[in-house]
Amino acid sequence: DRGYVEHPTAPLYTEVMRSYGERGDIETVDRIFKRMVASFRSGNLAAKPDAHAVTTLLRALAWSKLPDKVQRCQGILNQMVVDYDAGDITMKPTTYTYGSILSACTTTDEPYASEVAFEIFEKVVSIDVTHRCVPISHGSVL
Repeated sequence: DRGYVEHPTAPLYTEVMRSYGERGDIETVDRIFKRMVASFRSGNLAAKPDAHAVTTLLRALAWSKLPDKVQRCQGILNQMVVDYDAGDITMKPTTYTYGSILSACTTTDEPYASEVAFEIFEKVVSIDVTHRCVPISHGSVL
Protein backbone atom coordinates (compact mmCIF):
# COMPACT_ATOMS: atom_id res chain seq x y z
CA ASP A 1 0.00 0.00 0.00
CA ARG A 2 1.53 3.29 -1.10
CA GLY A 3 -1.12 5.51 0.45
CA TYR A 4 -3.16 5.86 -2.73
CA VAL A 5 -6.92 5.93 -2.67
CA GLU A 6 -7.97 2.62 -4.17
CA HIS A 7 -11.48 3.74 -5.12
CA PRO A 8 -12.04 7.49 -5.33
CA THR A 9 -15.25 8.81 -3.80
CA ALA A 10 -17.72 11.31 -5.24
CA PRO A 11 -16.46 14.11 -2.95
CA LEU A 12 -12.90 13.52 -4.17
CA TYR A 13 -13.95 13.55 -7.82
CA THR A 14 -16.03 16.68 -7.17
CA GLU A 15 -13.17 18.54 -5.50
CA VAL A 16 -10.82 17.76 -8.39
CA MET A 17 -13.51 18.89 -10.84
CA ARG A 18 -13.92 22.14 -8.90
CA SER A 19 -10.18 22.82 -9.06
CA TYR A 20 -10.02 22.32 -12.82
CA GLY A 21 -13.23 24.28 -13.29
CA GLU A 22 -11.76 27.29 -11.51
CA ARG A 23 -8.86 27.15 -13.96
CA GLY A 24 -11.30 27.14 -16.88
CA ASP A 25 -10.37 23.64 -18.02
CA ILE A 26 -13.84 22.36 -18.95
CA GLU A 27 -12.45 19.47 -21.00
CA THR A 28 -10.73 18.00 -17.95
CA VAL A 29 -13.78 18.63 -15.76
CA ASP A 30 -15.92 16.77 -18.27
CA ARG A 31 -13.41 13.91 -18.46
CA ILE A 32 -13.29 13.60 -14.65
CA PHE A 33 -17.09 13.59 -14.43
CA LYS A 34 -17.31 10.84 -17.05
CA ARG A 35 -14.68 8.87 -15.15
CA MET A 36 -16.72 9.23 -11.93
CA VAL A 37 -19.85 7.94 -13.71
CA ALA A 38 -17.90 5.02 -15.19
CA SER A 39 -16.41 4.18 -11.79
CA PHE A 40 -19.87 4.14 -10.22
CA ARG A 41 -21.32 2.00 -13.01
CA SER A 42 -18.47 -0.48 -12.63
CA GLY A 43 -19.32 -1.04 -8.97
CA ASN A 44 -17.71 1.78 -6.99
CA LEU A 45 -20.80 2.87 -5.06
CA ALA A 46 -18.78 5.58 -3.29
CA ALA A 47 -18.33 7.34 -6.64
CA LYS A 48 -22.06 7.86 -7.24
CA PRO A 49 -22.55 11.32 -8.75
CA ASP A 50 -24.87 13.56 -6.78
CA ALA A 51 -26.34 17.04 -7.17
CA HIS A 52 -23.17 18.61 -5.76
CA ALA A 53 -21.00 16.92 -8.39
CA VAL A 54 -23.39 17.82 -11.20
CA THR A 55 -23.61 21.42 -9.99
CA THR A 56 -19.81 21.56 -10.01
CA LEU A 57 -19.89 20.42 -13.63
CA LEU A 58 -22.53 23.04 -14.43
CA ARG A 59 -20.49 25.77 -12.76
CA ALA A 60 -17.43 24.82 -14.83
CA LEU A 61 -19.57 24.95 -17.97
CA ALA A 62 -20.85 28.39 -16.94
CA TRP A 63 -17.29 29.68 -16.61
CA SER A 64 -16.28 28.20 -19.96
CA LYS A 65 -16.24 29.91 -23.32
CA LEU A 66 -18.09 27.08 -25.05
CA PRO A 67 -20.59 28.48 -27.55
CA ASP A 68 -23.28 25.91 -26.63
CA LYS A 69 -22.86 25.97 -22.86
CA VAL A 70 -26.46 26.96 -22.10
CA GLN A 71 -27.77 24.13 -24.25
CA ARG A 72 -25.41 21.68 -22.53
CA CYS A 73 -26.43 22.97 -19.10
CA GLN A 74 -30.10 22.49 -19.97
CA GLY A 75 -29.46 18.89 -21.02
CA ILE A 76 -27.63 18.15 -17.79
CA LEU A 77 -30.37 19.79 -15.71
CA ASN A 78 -33.05 17.83 -17.56
CA GLN A 79 -31.24 14.57 -16.74
CA MET A 80 -30.96 15.60 -13.08
CA VAL A 81 -34.70 16.19 -12.95
CA VAL A 82 -35.41 12.83 -14.63
CA ASP A 83 -33.15 11.07 -12.12
CA TYR A 84 -34.71 12.92 -9.17
CA ASP A 85 -38.26 12.24 -10.39
CA ALA A 86 -37.32 8.55 -10.72
CA GLY A 87 -36.50 8.48 -7.00
CA ASP A 88 -32.83 9.46 -6.79
CA ILE A 89 -33.04 12.03 -3.99
CA THR A 90 -29.31 12.76 -4.25
CA MET A 91 -29.95 14.41 -7.62
CA LYS A 92 -32.37 17.08 -6.42
CA PRO A 93 -31.39 20.35 -8.14
CA THR A 94 -30.73 23.20 -5.73
CA THR A 95 -30.70 26.95 -6.10
CA TYR A 96 -26.93 26.59 -6.59
CA THR A 97 -27.64 24.31 -9.55
CA TYR A 98 -29.98 26.88 -11.05
CA GLY A 99 -27.59 29.71 -10.22
CA SER A 100 -24.86 27.98 -12.20
CA ILE A 101 -27.12 27.81 -15.23
CA LEU A 102 -28.03 31.48 -14.81
CA SER A 103 -24.33 32.29 -14.83
CA ALA A 104 -23.98 30.44 -18.13
CA CYS A 105 -26.92 32.41 -19.54
CA THR A 106 -25.35 35.75 -18.69
CA THR A 107 -21.99 34.97 -20.29
CA THR A 108 -22.99 33.68 -23.70
CA ASP A 109 -24.21 34.87 -27.06
CA GLU A 110 -26.66 31.98 -27.44
CA PRO A 111 -29.84 33.59 -28.81
CA TYR A 112 -32.30 31.95 -26.41
CA ALA A 113 -30.19 32.37 -23.25
CA SER A 114 -32.39 35.17 -21.86
CA GLU A 115 -35.47 32.96 -22.20
CA VAL A 116 -33.71 30.12 -20.40
CA ALA A 117 -32.56 32.54 -17.69
CA PHE A 118 -36.12 33.67 -17.04
CA GLU A 119 -37.40 30.07 -16.90
CA ILE A 120 -34.65 29.20 -14.42
CA PHE A 121 -35.41 32.31 -12.37
CA GLU A 122 -39.07 31.25 -12.09
CA LYS A 123 -37.96 27.82 -10.84
CA VAL A 124 -35.63 29.39 -8.26
CA VAL A 125 -38.41 31.62 -6.95
CA SER A 126 -40.69 28.61 -6.53
CA ILE A 127 -38.15 26.43 -4.66
CA ASP A 128 -38.84 25.58 -1.04
CA VAL A 129 -37.89 28.52 1.19
CA THR A 130 -35.66 26.27 3.32
CA HIS A 131 -33.01 26.46 0.58
CA ARG A 132 -30.78 29.49 0.35
CA CYS A 133 -30.92 31.37 -2.91
CA VAL A 134 -27.75 32.16 -4.83
CA PRO A 135 -27.30 35.96 -4.98
CA ILE A 136 -26.50 35.83 -8.71
CA SER A 137 -30.00 34.48 -9.41
CA HIS A 138 -31.78 37.80 -9.19
CA GLY A 139 -29.02 39.97 -10.64
CA SER A 140 -28.48 37.69 -13.63
CA VAL A 141 -32.07 37.91 -14.71
CA LEU A 142 -32.26 41.66 -14.27
